[in-house]
Amino acid sequence: MKALRTPENRFADLPDFPYTPHYVNVDDGDGGRLRVAYVDEGPRDAQTVLLLHGEPSWSFLYRKMIPVLVEAGLRVVAPDLVGFGRSDKPVERSDYTYARHVEWMRQALLDQLDLNGVTFVGQDWGGLVGLRLVAENLDRFACVVVANTGLPTGDQPMSEAFLAWQRYSQETPDFRVGQIVSGGCATPLAPEVVAAYDAPFPDDSYKAGARVFPTLVPTRSDDPAADPNRAAWKVLSSWDKPFLTAFSDSDAITRGGDKVFRKLVPGAAGREHVTLEGGGHFLQEDGYYDSWEDDGYPYPTDPSGNPLGPNHPWNKETKPRSDKRSWKDRYTWSRAPRWDRQVVEAGAYARLWTTAAAGIMPHNRFLEATGTSIKMDCPQTASLPAMELEWKIPETWNAFERNRARAYHIVYSLLVGYENVQMAFDLMGQGENKVATTTEFRIPRDERIGVGFWGAGRGFLTHHLTMDKGVLTNYRIITPSTFNASPVDPFGQVGPYEEAVMNTPILEEFDSGESFTGIDIFPAIRSFDPCMPCTVHVANGDNMIIRDATTCACGAE
Repeated sequence: MKALRTPENRFADLPDFPYTPHYVNVDDGDGGRLRVAYVDEGPRDAQTVLLLHGEPSWSFLYRKMIPVLVEAGLRVVAPDLVGFGRSDKPVERSDYTYARHVEWMRQALLDQLDLNGVTFVGQDWGGLVGLRLVAENLDRFACVVVANTGLPTGDQPMSEAFLAWQRYSQETPDFRVGQIVSGGCATPLAPEVVAAYDAPFPDDSYKAGARVFPTLVPTRSDDPAADPNRAAWKVLSSWDKPFLTAFSDSDAITRGGDKVFRKLVPGAAGREHVTLEGGGHFLQEDGYYDSWEDDGYPYPTDPSGNPLGPNHPWNKETKPRSDKRSWKDRYTWSRAPRWDRQVVEAGAYARLWTTAAAGIMPHNRFLEATGTSIKMDCPQTASLPAMELEWKIPETWNAFERNRARAYHIVYSLLVGYENVQMAFDLMGQGENKVATTTEFRIPRDERIGVGFWGAGRGFLTHHLTMDKGVLTNYRIITPSTFNASPVDPFGQVGPYEEAVMNTPILEEFDSGESFTGIDIFPAIRSFDPCMPCTVHVANGDNMIIRDATTCACGAE
């Protein structure tokens, strides 16, 4: 089998793709050998995520996902299919078959790399090849994520959009890979990204695999790949491990294909599937916010030299795409603030907990932090005798303890205020009669960064700002509800609200989704903040909000 190998200088200066290529050799099925390239990032002993691209892209497609997964502590393997990327490219179209693609990847990933416990992610042809690997090697895979892909058997007619693409791939005299990928995205790609998709193909002689791929999709029931795919579906119909779909709704070729997987694969039941609204076929390139990281970020460290990432409030920018506005259908638009990658709660109860655990607090004749509790020495009043209270850090944290802590916090706040009044009287007795004031206020004209912490009834919030030439250049506020309502983060940790309601027994009796009120859920949410039911929605599990739970005018839209 004659094959071409793309010169390495074609891959110089790829945007956001600094990864070192690795290689293995596989039997070509015709007495020779082929070199398969792959990216391998993250700890070798960590759980492995396998990212498989499709037609006519290569592993560069996953450049935005790889660093996120690696930062989460995972190993990421992203191969280039034979005929694509840095992998060898047989020159004859007849050298490429569906079965050979499956076999080449099996040799590379399972025989050579010996991958086990794999989370498989496949898009386009990555799904067609990868799902066969999963079905034929069940013991090697732990989880599956499919995105804008399928597993056709030829028993059902293909969409007109696919047939048009298939005809185009065979008839166009100029098969411009980068422009094809860009055309399959909701937002046109930057010229340097288009060039990166063109990089593996110096001329048409390198494009045999890209050209022939659309013809290898089974469109007839007697296709050579039809029976193997039917066998794979039979296996997947018993797959009970996690199986997730992540499709876009604006891909004319695969739109709606996620419903087939959700219906037929048992492991898909009850999962939080994702639909990227407005996303194109190459959904890895699409999103509702443009990245602010591509041009670097202004503050790689804080003033003390501690490293900062692009998501730190001093660095983060919001660049919404104004053509994608279907707010209520989102899982969330909230950010996921973390403290040293740990989920934290904010609120009156959190203030008590941290104060008690620290065992340190400013001088106060009425309060004492012991390390496990806060003792409160309440003085006598006109209507109440003197009394001692003690709030102890609870062994179990739940809605009841949040509400109980809020009640103690009322006394705590009163005693802090009373202490300040006593201090003021002491100072007045010493002849002090002026309030503290700052010197003349001036707006700085040079570049500054700053942060302020403010204690509110709902908990602490932060104000981060950057300024230059006397004006704000960036401002970010993180409120208590932002901490508490934070969504799942890149490390797989749910936010406090979700953690609080997960596994909550539903005792309410109801006949349909429309009559479900969620009364068993709301107390947990309200325990964080008495006003929170104003913004809590109940969904029926199909990404459709059926009830807005509002208790005041702030729920009006």
